[in-house]
Amino acid sequence: MQNLPRNYLPDLDALELLYDSVPDTLSQLIRATFIPNAGCRFIVADYFAIEARVIAWLAGEA
Repeated sequence: MQNLPRNYLPDLDALELLYDSVPDTLSQLIRATFIPNAGCRFIVADYFAIEARVIAWLAGEA
């Protein structure tokens, strides 16, 4: 789910009123289709520059 934008619209009527290109807007709503099972949840994490951070940690620099 990395790099999927977070957007929410209640229905298609609102979508058509607010945006010109429905297909483009629907592609931005992909993230909302992922729903965890009951009792489960998704964890959001930021892995920005994770490789550099791990290498620094392995080298004893962090």
